[in-house]
Amino acid sequence: AISIGWIPVVQAAQSGQLFDYIQSVTSYLAPPIGAVVLLGVFVKRVTEPGAFWGLIGGLAMGLCRMIAEFVYGTGSCIFPSSCPFVFCGIHYLHFAIILFSCTCCLVLIISFCTSPIDEKHLHRLVYNLRYSREERIDLDIVDEVKPRIKTQEEVENGAIDNPVTKEPKKKNAFLRCFAWFCGISSEPEPEPTEEEKVDAMRKMT
Repeated sequence: AISIGWIPVVQAAQSGQLFDYIQSVTSYLAPPIGAVVLLGVFVKRVTEPGAFWGLIGGLAMGLCRMIAEFVYGTGSCIFPSSCPFVFCGIHYLHFAIILFSCTCCLVLIISFCTSPIDEKHLHRLVYNLRYSREERIDLDIVDEVKPRIKTQEEVENGAIDNPVTKEPKKKNAFLRCFAWFCGISSEPEPEPTEEEKVDAMRKMT
């Protein structure tokens, strides 16, 4: 049913030519992903905000072209499309090159405007450090343990109450079902041990 219902969209997009439709949609959506992956492998200066906003910007550009083409149609030699030139005046393969280049520029600009990722987190993850023998420190582990250590220190100093000793608030049935469906645990995280504290502090320094 979905395939049959999608036939008018294909006809409006590329005059019913399925191959051209597939290639055009790929040209509008795939270049930002390829640009971020390529830069992430070969440029160690790329940061998470740069990759995120590069993807968002590239997706927005691609969707503008795709929606305009669906609304106005591609037209033909006999019946030209009324789509504005700024959206539909460039062949979709040429548009893919432009979109790829714009996404690369956006990723690099935002990455150079944000704090770089420390090299100790990039060993064997980027091309330049592919032969590195040094230990790589996972960013996720540092981000997990550091707030727990800070909370534990505040509890020991009496700045805040121990969240483990507080009685958890009862949730209604809907919130419990939602938490179960999303895999969210309502139980407090265990306090970090002394070994975890020492190991985390060693990795962060």
